[in-house]
Amino acid sequence: MKRLLILIGFLITGSAAMAQGQVDIITDPSVDAMENARIARRKKDGGRVQGYRIMVAFYSSRESANEKLNEVKGWFGNNYGALLLYDEPNFKIYVGAFTSKMDAESALADVRKRYPGARIVKDLVPAPRVH
Repeated sequence: MKRLLILIGFLITGSAAMAQGQVDIITDPSVDAMENARIARRKKDGGRVQGYRIMVAFYSSRESANEKLNEVKGWFGNNYGALLLYDEPNFKIYVGAFTSKMDAESALADVRKRYPGARIVKDLVPAPRVH
């Protein structure tokens, strides 16, 4: 019994000493360089990353595009958001900003119920916020 108590005391004392230890993280300089390059690219792109949007329609007339944008906002503005961008010579209406293709495809199924010609396009989208 005495041996058991000594062993338990040793284990408790040893684990307390280990809890106060120090951890050194050693990284390869090339990993640091890649991370710094990624951060610089993101800053250069205005905090945007490669992602996806759903293009609903395009028009050569700003007035027609704004009318469609208001309609699209009414249907999907609360869930995905809607956006009008000018891409010469057309005004294009997009829904959503997705960082994963899976999320874009899921939303596309919903959008196509109302706009059957909608399609996914690659685009720079705002980088997700990390909490």
